[in-house]
Amino acid sequence: MDTVARLIEETPGYHAGMPTISPDGRWLAFVANDGADDEYRVFVRPFPRADGQRIPVSLEGGSSSPEWSRDGSELFYVNRSGEVMAARLSTGTPTRITRRPLFTLGPEVRRGALVTSMQIRSDGRFLMNRDDPNVGPDMVIVVNWLEELKARSNN
Repeated sequence: MDTVARLIEETPGYHAGMPTISPDGRWLAFVANDGADDEYRVFVRPFPRADGQRIPVSLEGGSSSPEWSRDGSELFYVNRSGEVMAARLSTGTPTRITRRPLFTLGPEVRRGALVTSMQIRSDGRFLMNRDDPNVGPDMVIVVNWLEELKARSNN
């Protein structure tokens, strides 16, 4: 077993954080700001070898730590509009990403707060922690999002 710490992502010129490895161990997802603007975005790259490949997942910002589905088929994140997004990676050449909104966080959650962590439970609930500079950290639990998605699909 490898017990030596080693650098897996160098980030000269931008800030990166909130890393998470896919359940199959093949992908590293993280949030980064490339310094070109103040927008943070979600990226993925092959893990453990990057080979210079960094694939943008979020097109409209990514304000939360990304979270993989239990089977690793999707990556969830919150975009700057407060939508919880699901991104599916097709791992052919080139890697393609399809995105779809799941639900929108309410204004009581969005009002300038940063969703700092997110976890998807086996029963489909999303657990989120937000850091609001005006009121401090809160925990938000989203239930019945699948029913909302089904209702939107029928329209």
